[in-house]
Amino acid sequence: MITGACSSSSTGVGSASSRGNTGSQQSTRASGIPTAIDGLFSSGGSLLSFNEGAWTRTLPDMAGIFSVSGNELVLSGQAGCLGDGTYIWSIDGEVITLTKVKESCPQRDSQFISEEKWRVVHQLGQSLRNGQTFLLADGHHVATYSGQLDLTGRTDVAIEASLSAKGGLVFSPTVLTGSPGQTITVTISNPRRRDTERVGHNFRIDELGITAEVPYGQTAVVTLTLPQSGSLRCYCGYHASQNQQGEFLVGN
Repeated sequence: MITGACSSSSTGVGSASSRGNTGSQQSTRASGIPTAIDGLFSSGGSLLSFNEGAWTRTLPDMAGIFSVSGNELVLSGQAGCLGDGTYIWSIDGEVITLTKVKESCPQRDSQFISEEKWRVVHQLGQSLRNGQTFLLADGHHVATYSGQLDLTGRTDVAIEASLSAKGGLVFSPTVLTGSPGQTITVTISNPRRRDTERVGHNFRIDELGITAEVPYGQTAVVTLTLPQSGSLRCYCGYHASQNQQGEFLVGN
């Protein structure tokens, strides 16, 4: 099992089956045995999960079974898609690479390109380092981690939205935890510094209908109220597929 990655059973992201994906009607059962490739990975907004012989992918949803022998990965068992797909897998730090050898399933062949790189997805409860990818509380999106902040007793907070060579595309802090019904005034800055790129961002929370543009070197201010439970996902509409996202969590 790949260290630091979370399996679909623990996160609920292996949810192609739970959302009614026809690929989940497998004619062959997964092995139920842990493998060296087990974990959760992300690329361009898609999530790929390997969990004890069962695999799922989102955008588009597909699912099946897999087997691993050394660095050879075989995908199969996808409903309506006869034949196997053979890939070579390798991992270097936070990135897993899948290289296609042959693919008999047209649907997989069109979605898995000749070589794909996927980032390891961690869980928030782990000891995260800046720059690592982690799963948001909604179970469907990931973000690049750049710190946490406790909002207890606060009425306002400052967040940076930036692109830098060192940090990448981030909201910093990325995770903010407050109380049920707490109202917070949020100042989002896109700082003009030597280490930041001249790129525009915005700040969006769909559940609250919030959209604020944050041009380079400028700021935007929004006020939001946390729900009674759960979380609010925030993201940059320009760079969400590159994991510039974050969340407001409601603590106990």
